[in-house]
Amino acid sequence: MNETTAFYLAQGISVFCGVLAIVMMQLKNMKTILAFQIIVNLTASLNYLLLGGNSGAMASVLAIIQSVVMFLYSAKNRKPHVIVIIGFILSYVACSTYNIVLTQDLKEIL
Repeated sequence: MNETTAFYLAQGISVFCGVLAIVMMQLKNMKTILAFQIIVNLTASLNYLLLGGNSGAMASVLAIIQSVVMFLYSAKNRKPHVIVIIGFILSYVACSTYNIVLTQDLKEIL
């Protein structure tokens, strides 16, 4: 797929993702909100991959994992343990740190 086609496809996916996010904010049921959040993050990660934003895609994949875990807790009518929340926070910090290091390495090469 050439760059122009990928760009326009990514823009279409971005609009679709935005519409889904707006619909998601209008929902009342927590399970439905989390299901929509999984779909929104999946489309966002596809969008980032098409645009070459690997770090954004990685953060979206982490958000998908977090949404799935929260969906499973919600299905059991339980709240996640503090360790689970801390684990997600640490994974986002690790993802950000990795992306900063990767960006710094690329700046030094260029």
